Amino acid sequence: MPFSTITLMQFRPDVSRRVRKLKLKWTTYPNTLIAGKQNQYFTIVCKKQGSTQVVVLKVDPLSMRPYLAEIELKSGKRVEVMPYEDYP
Repeated sequence: MPFSTITLMQFRPDVSRRVRKLKLKWTTYPNTLIAGKQNQYFTIVCKKQGSTQVVVLKVDPLSMRPYLAEIELKSGKRVEVMPYEDYP
C-alpha cells in the first residue's frame, strides 16, 4: 500500500467507531468490543482507485512504540495515538 493512498492511521486499544462505521466488506470483522488499557490495534485506512481499504493489526504495544515515529516520518502523515491518560 503506497503511503500516498493512506488517509488515516490510528494506534488505539480498540478499533474506532469512525473506522467500524465505514461501508466496507470486512473479510474479518475486528472483535474489539472490550478494549484493554493499552493501545494494541494499529489501523490503516487508505483509498485506492476510489475504494476504501482498511488493515487492522493487533500488535504488542511495547514493540510498536519505536516504529510510530518512523511510520510518521516515511508516510508524511500523523498516526493518531490514544494517550494512556484518557483511559478510565
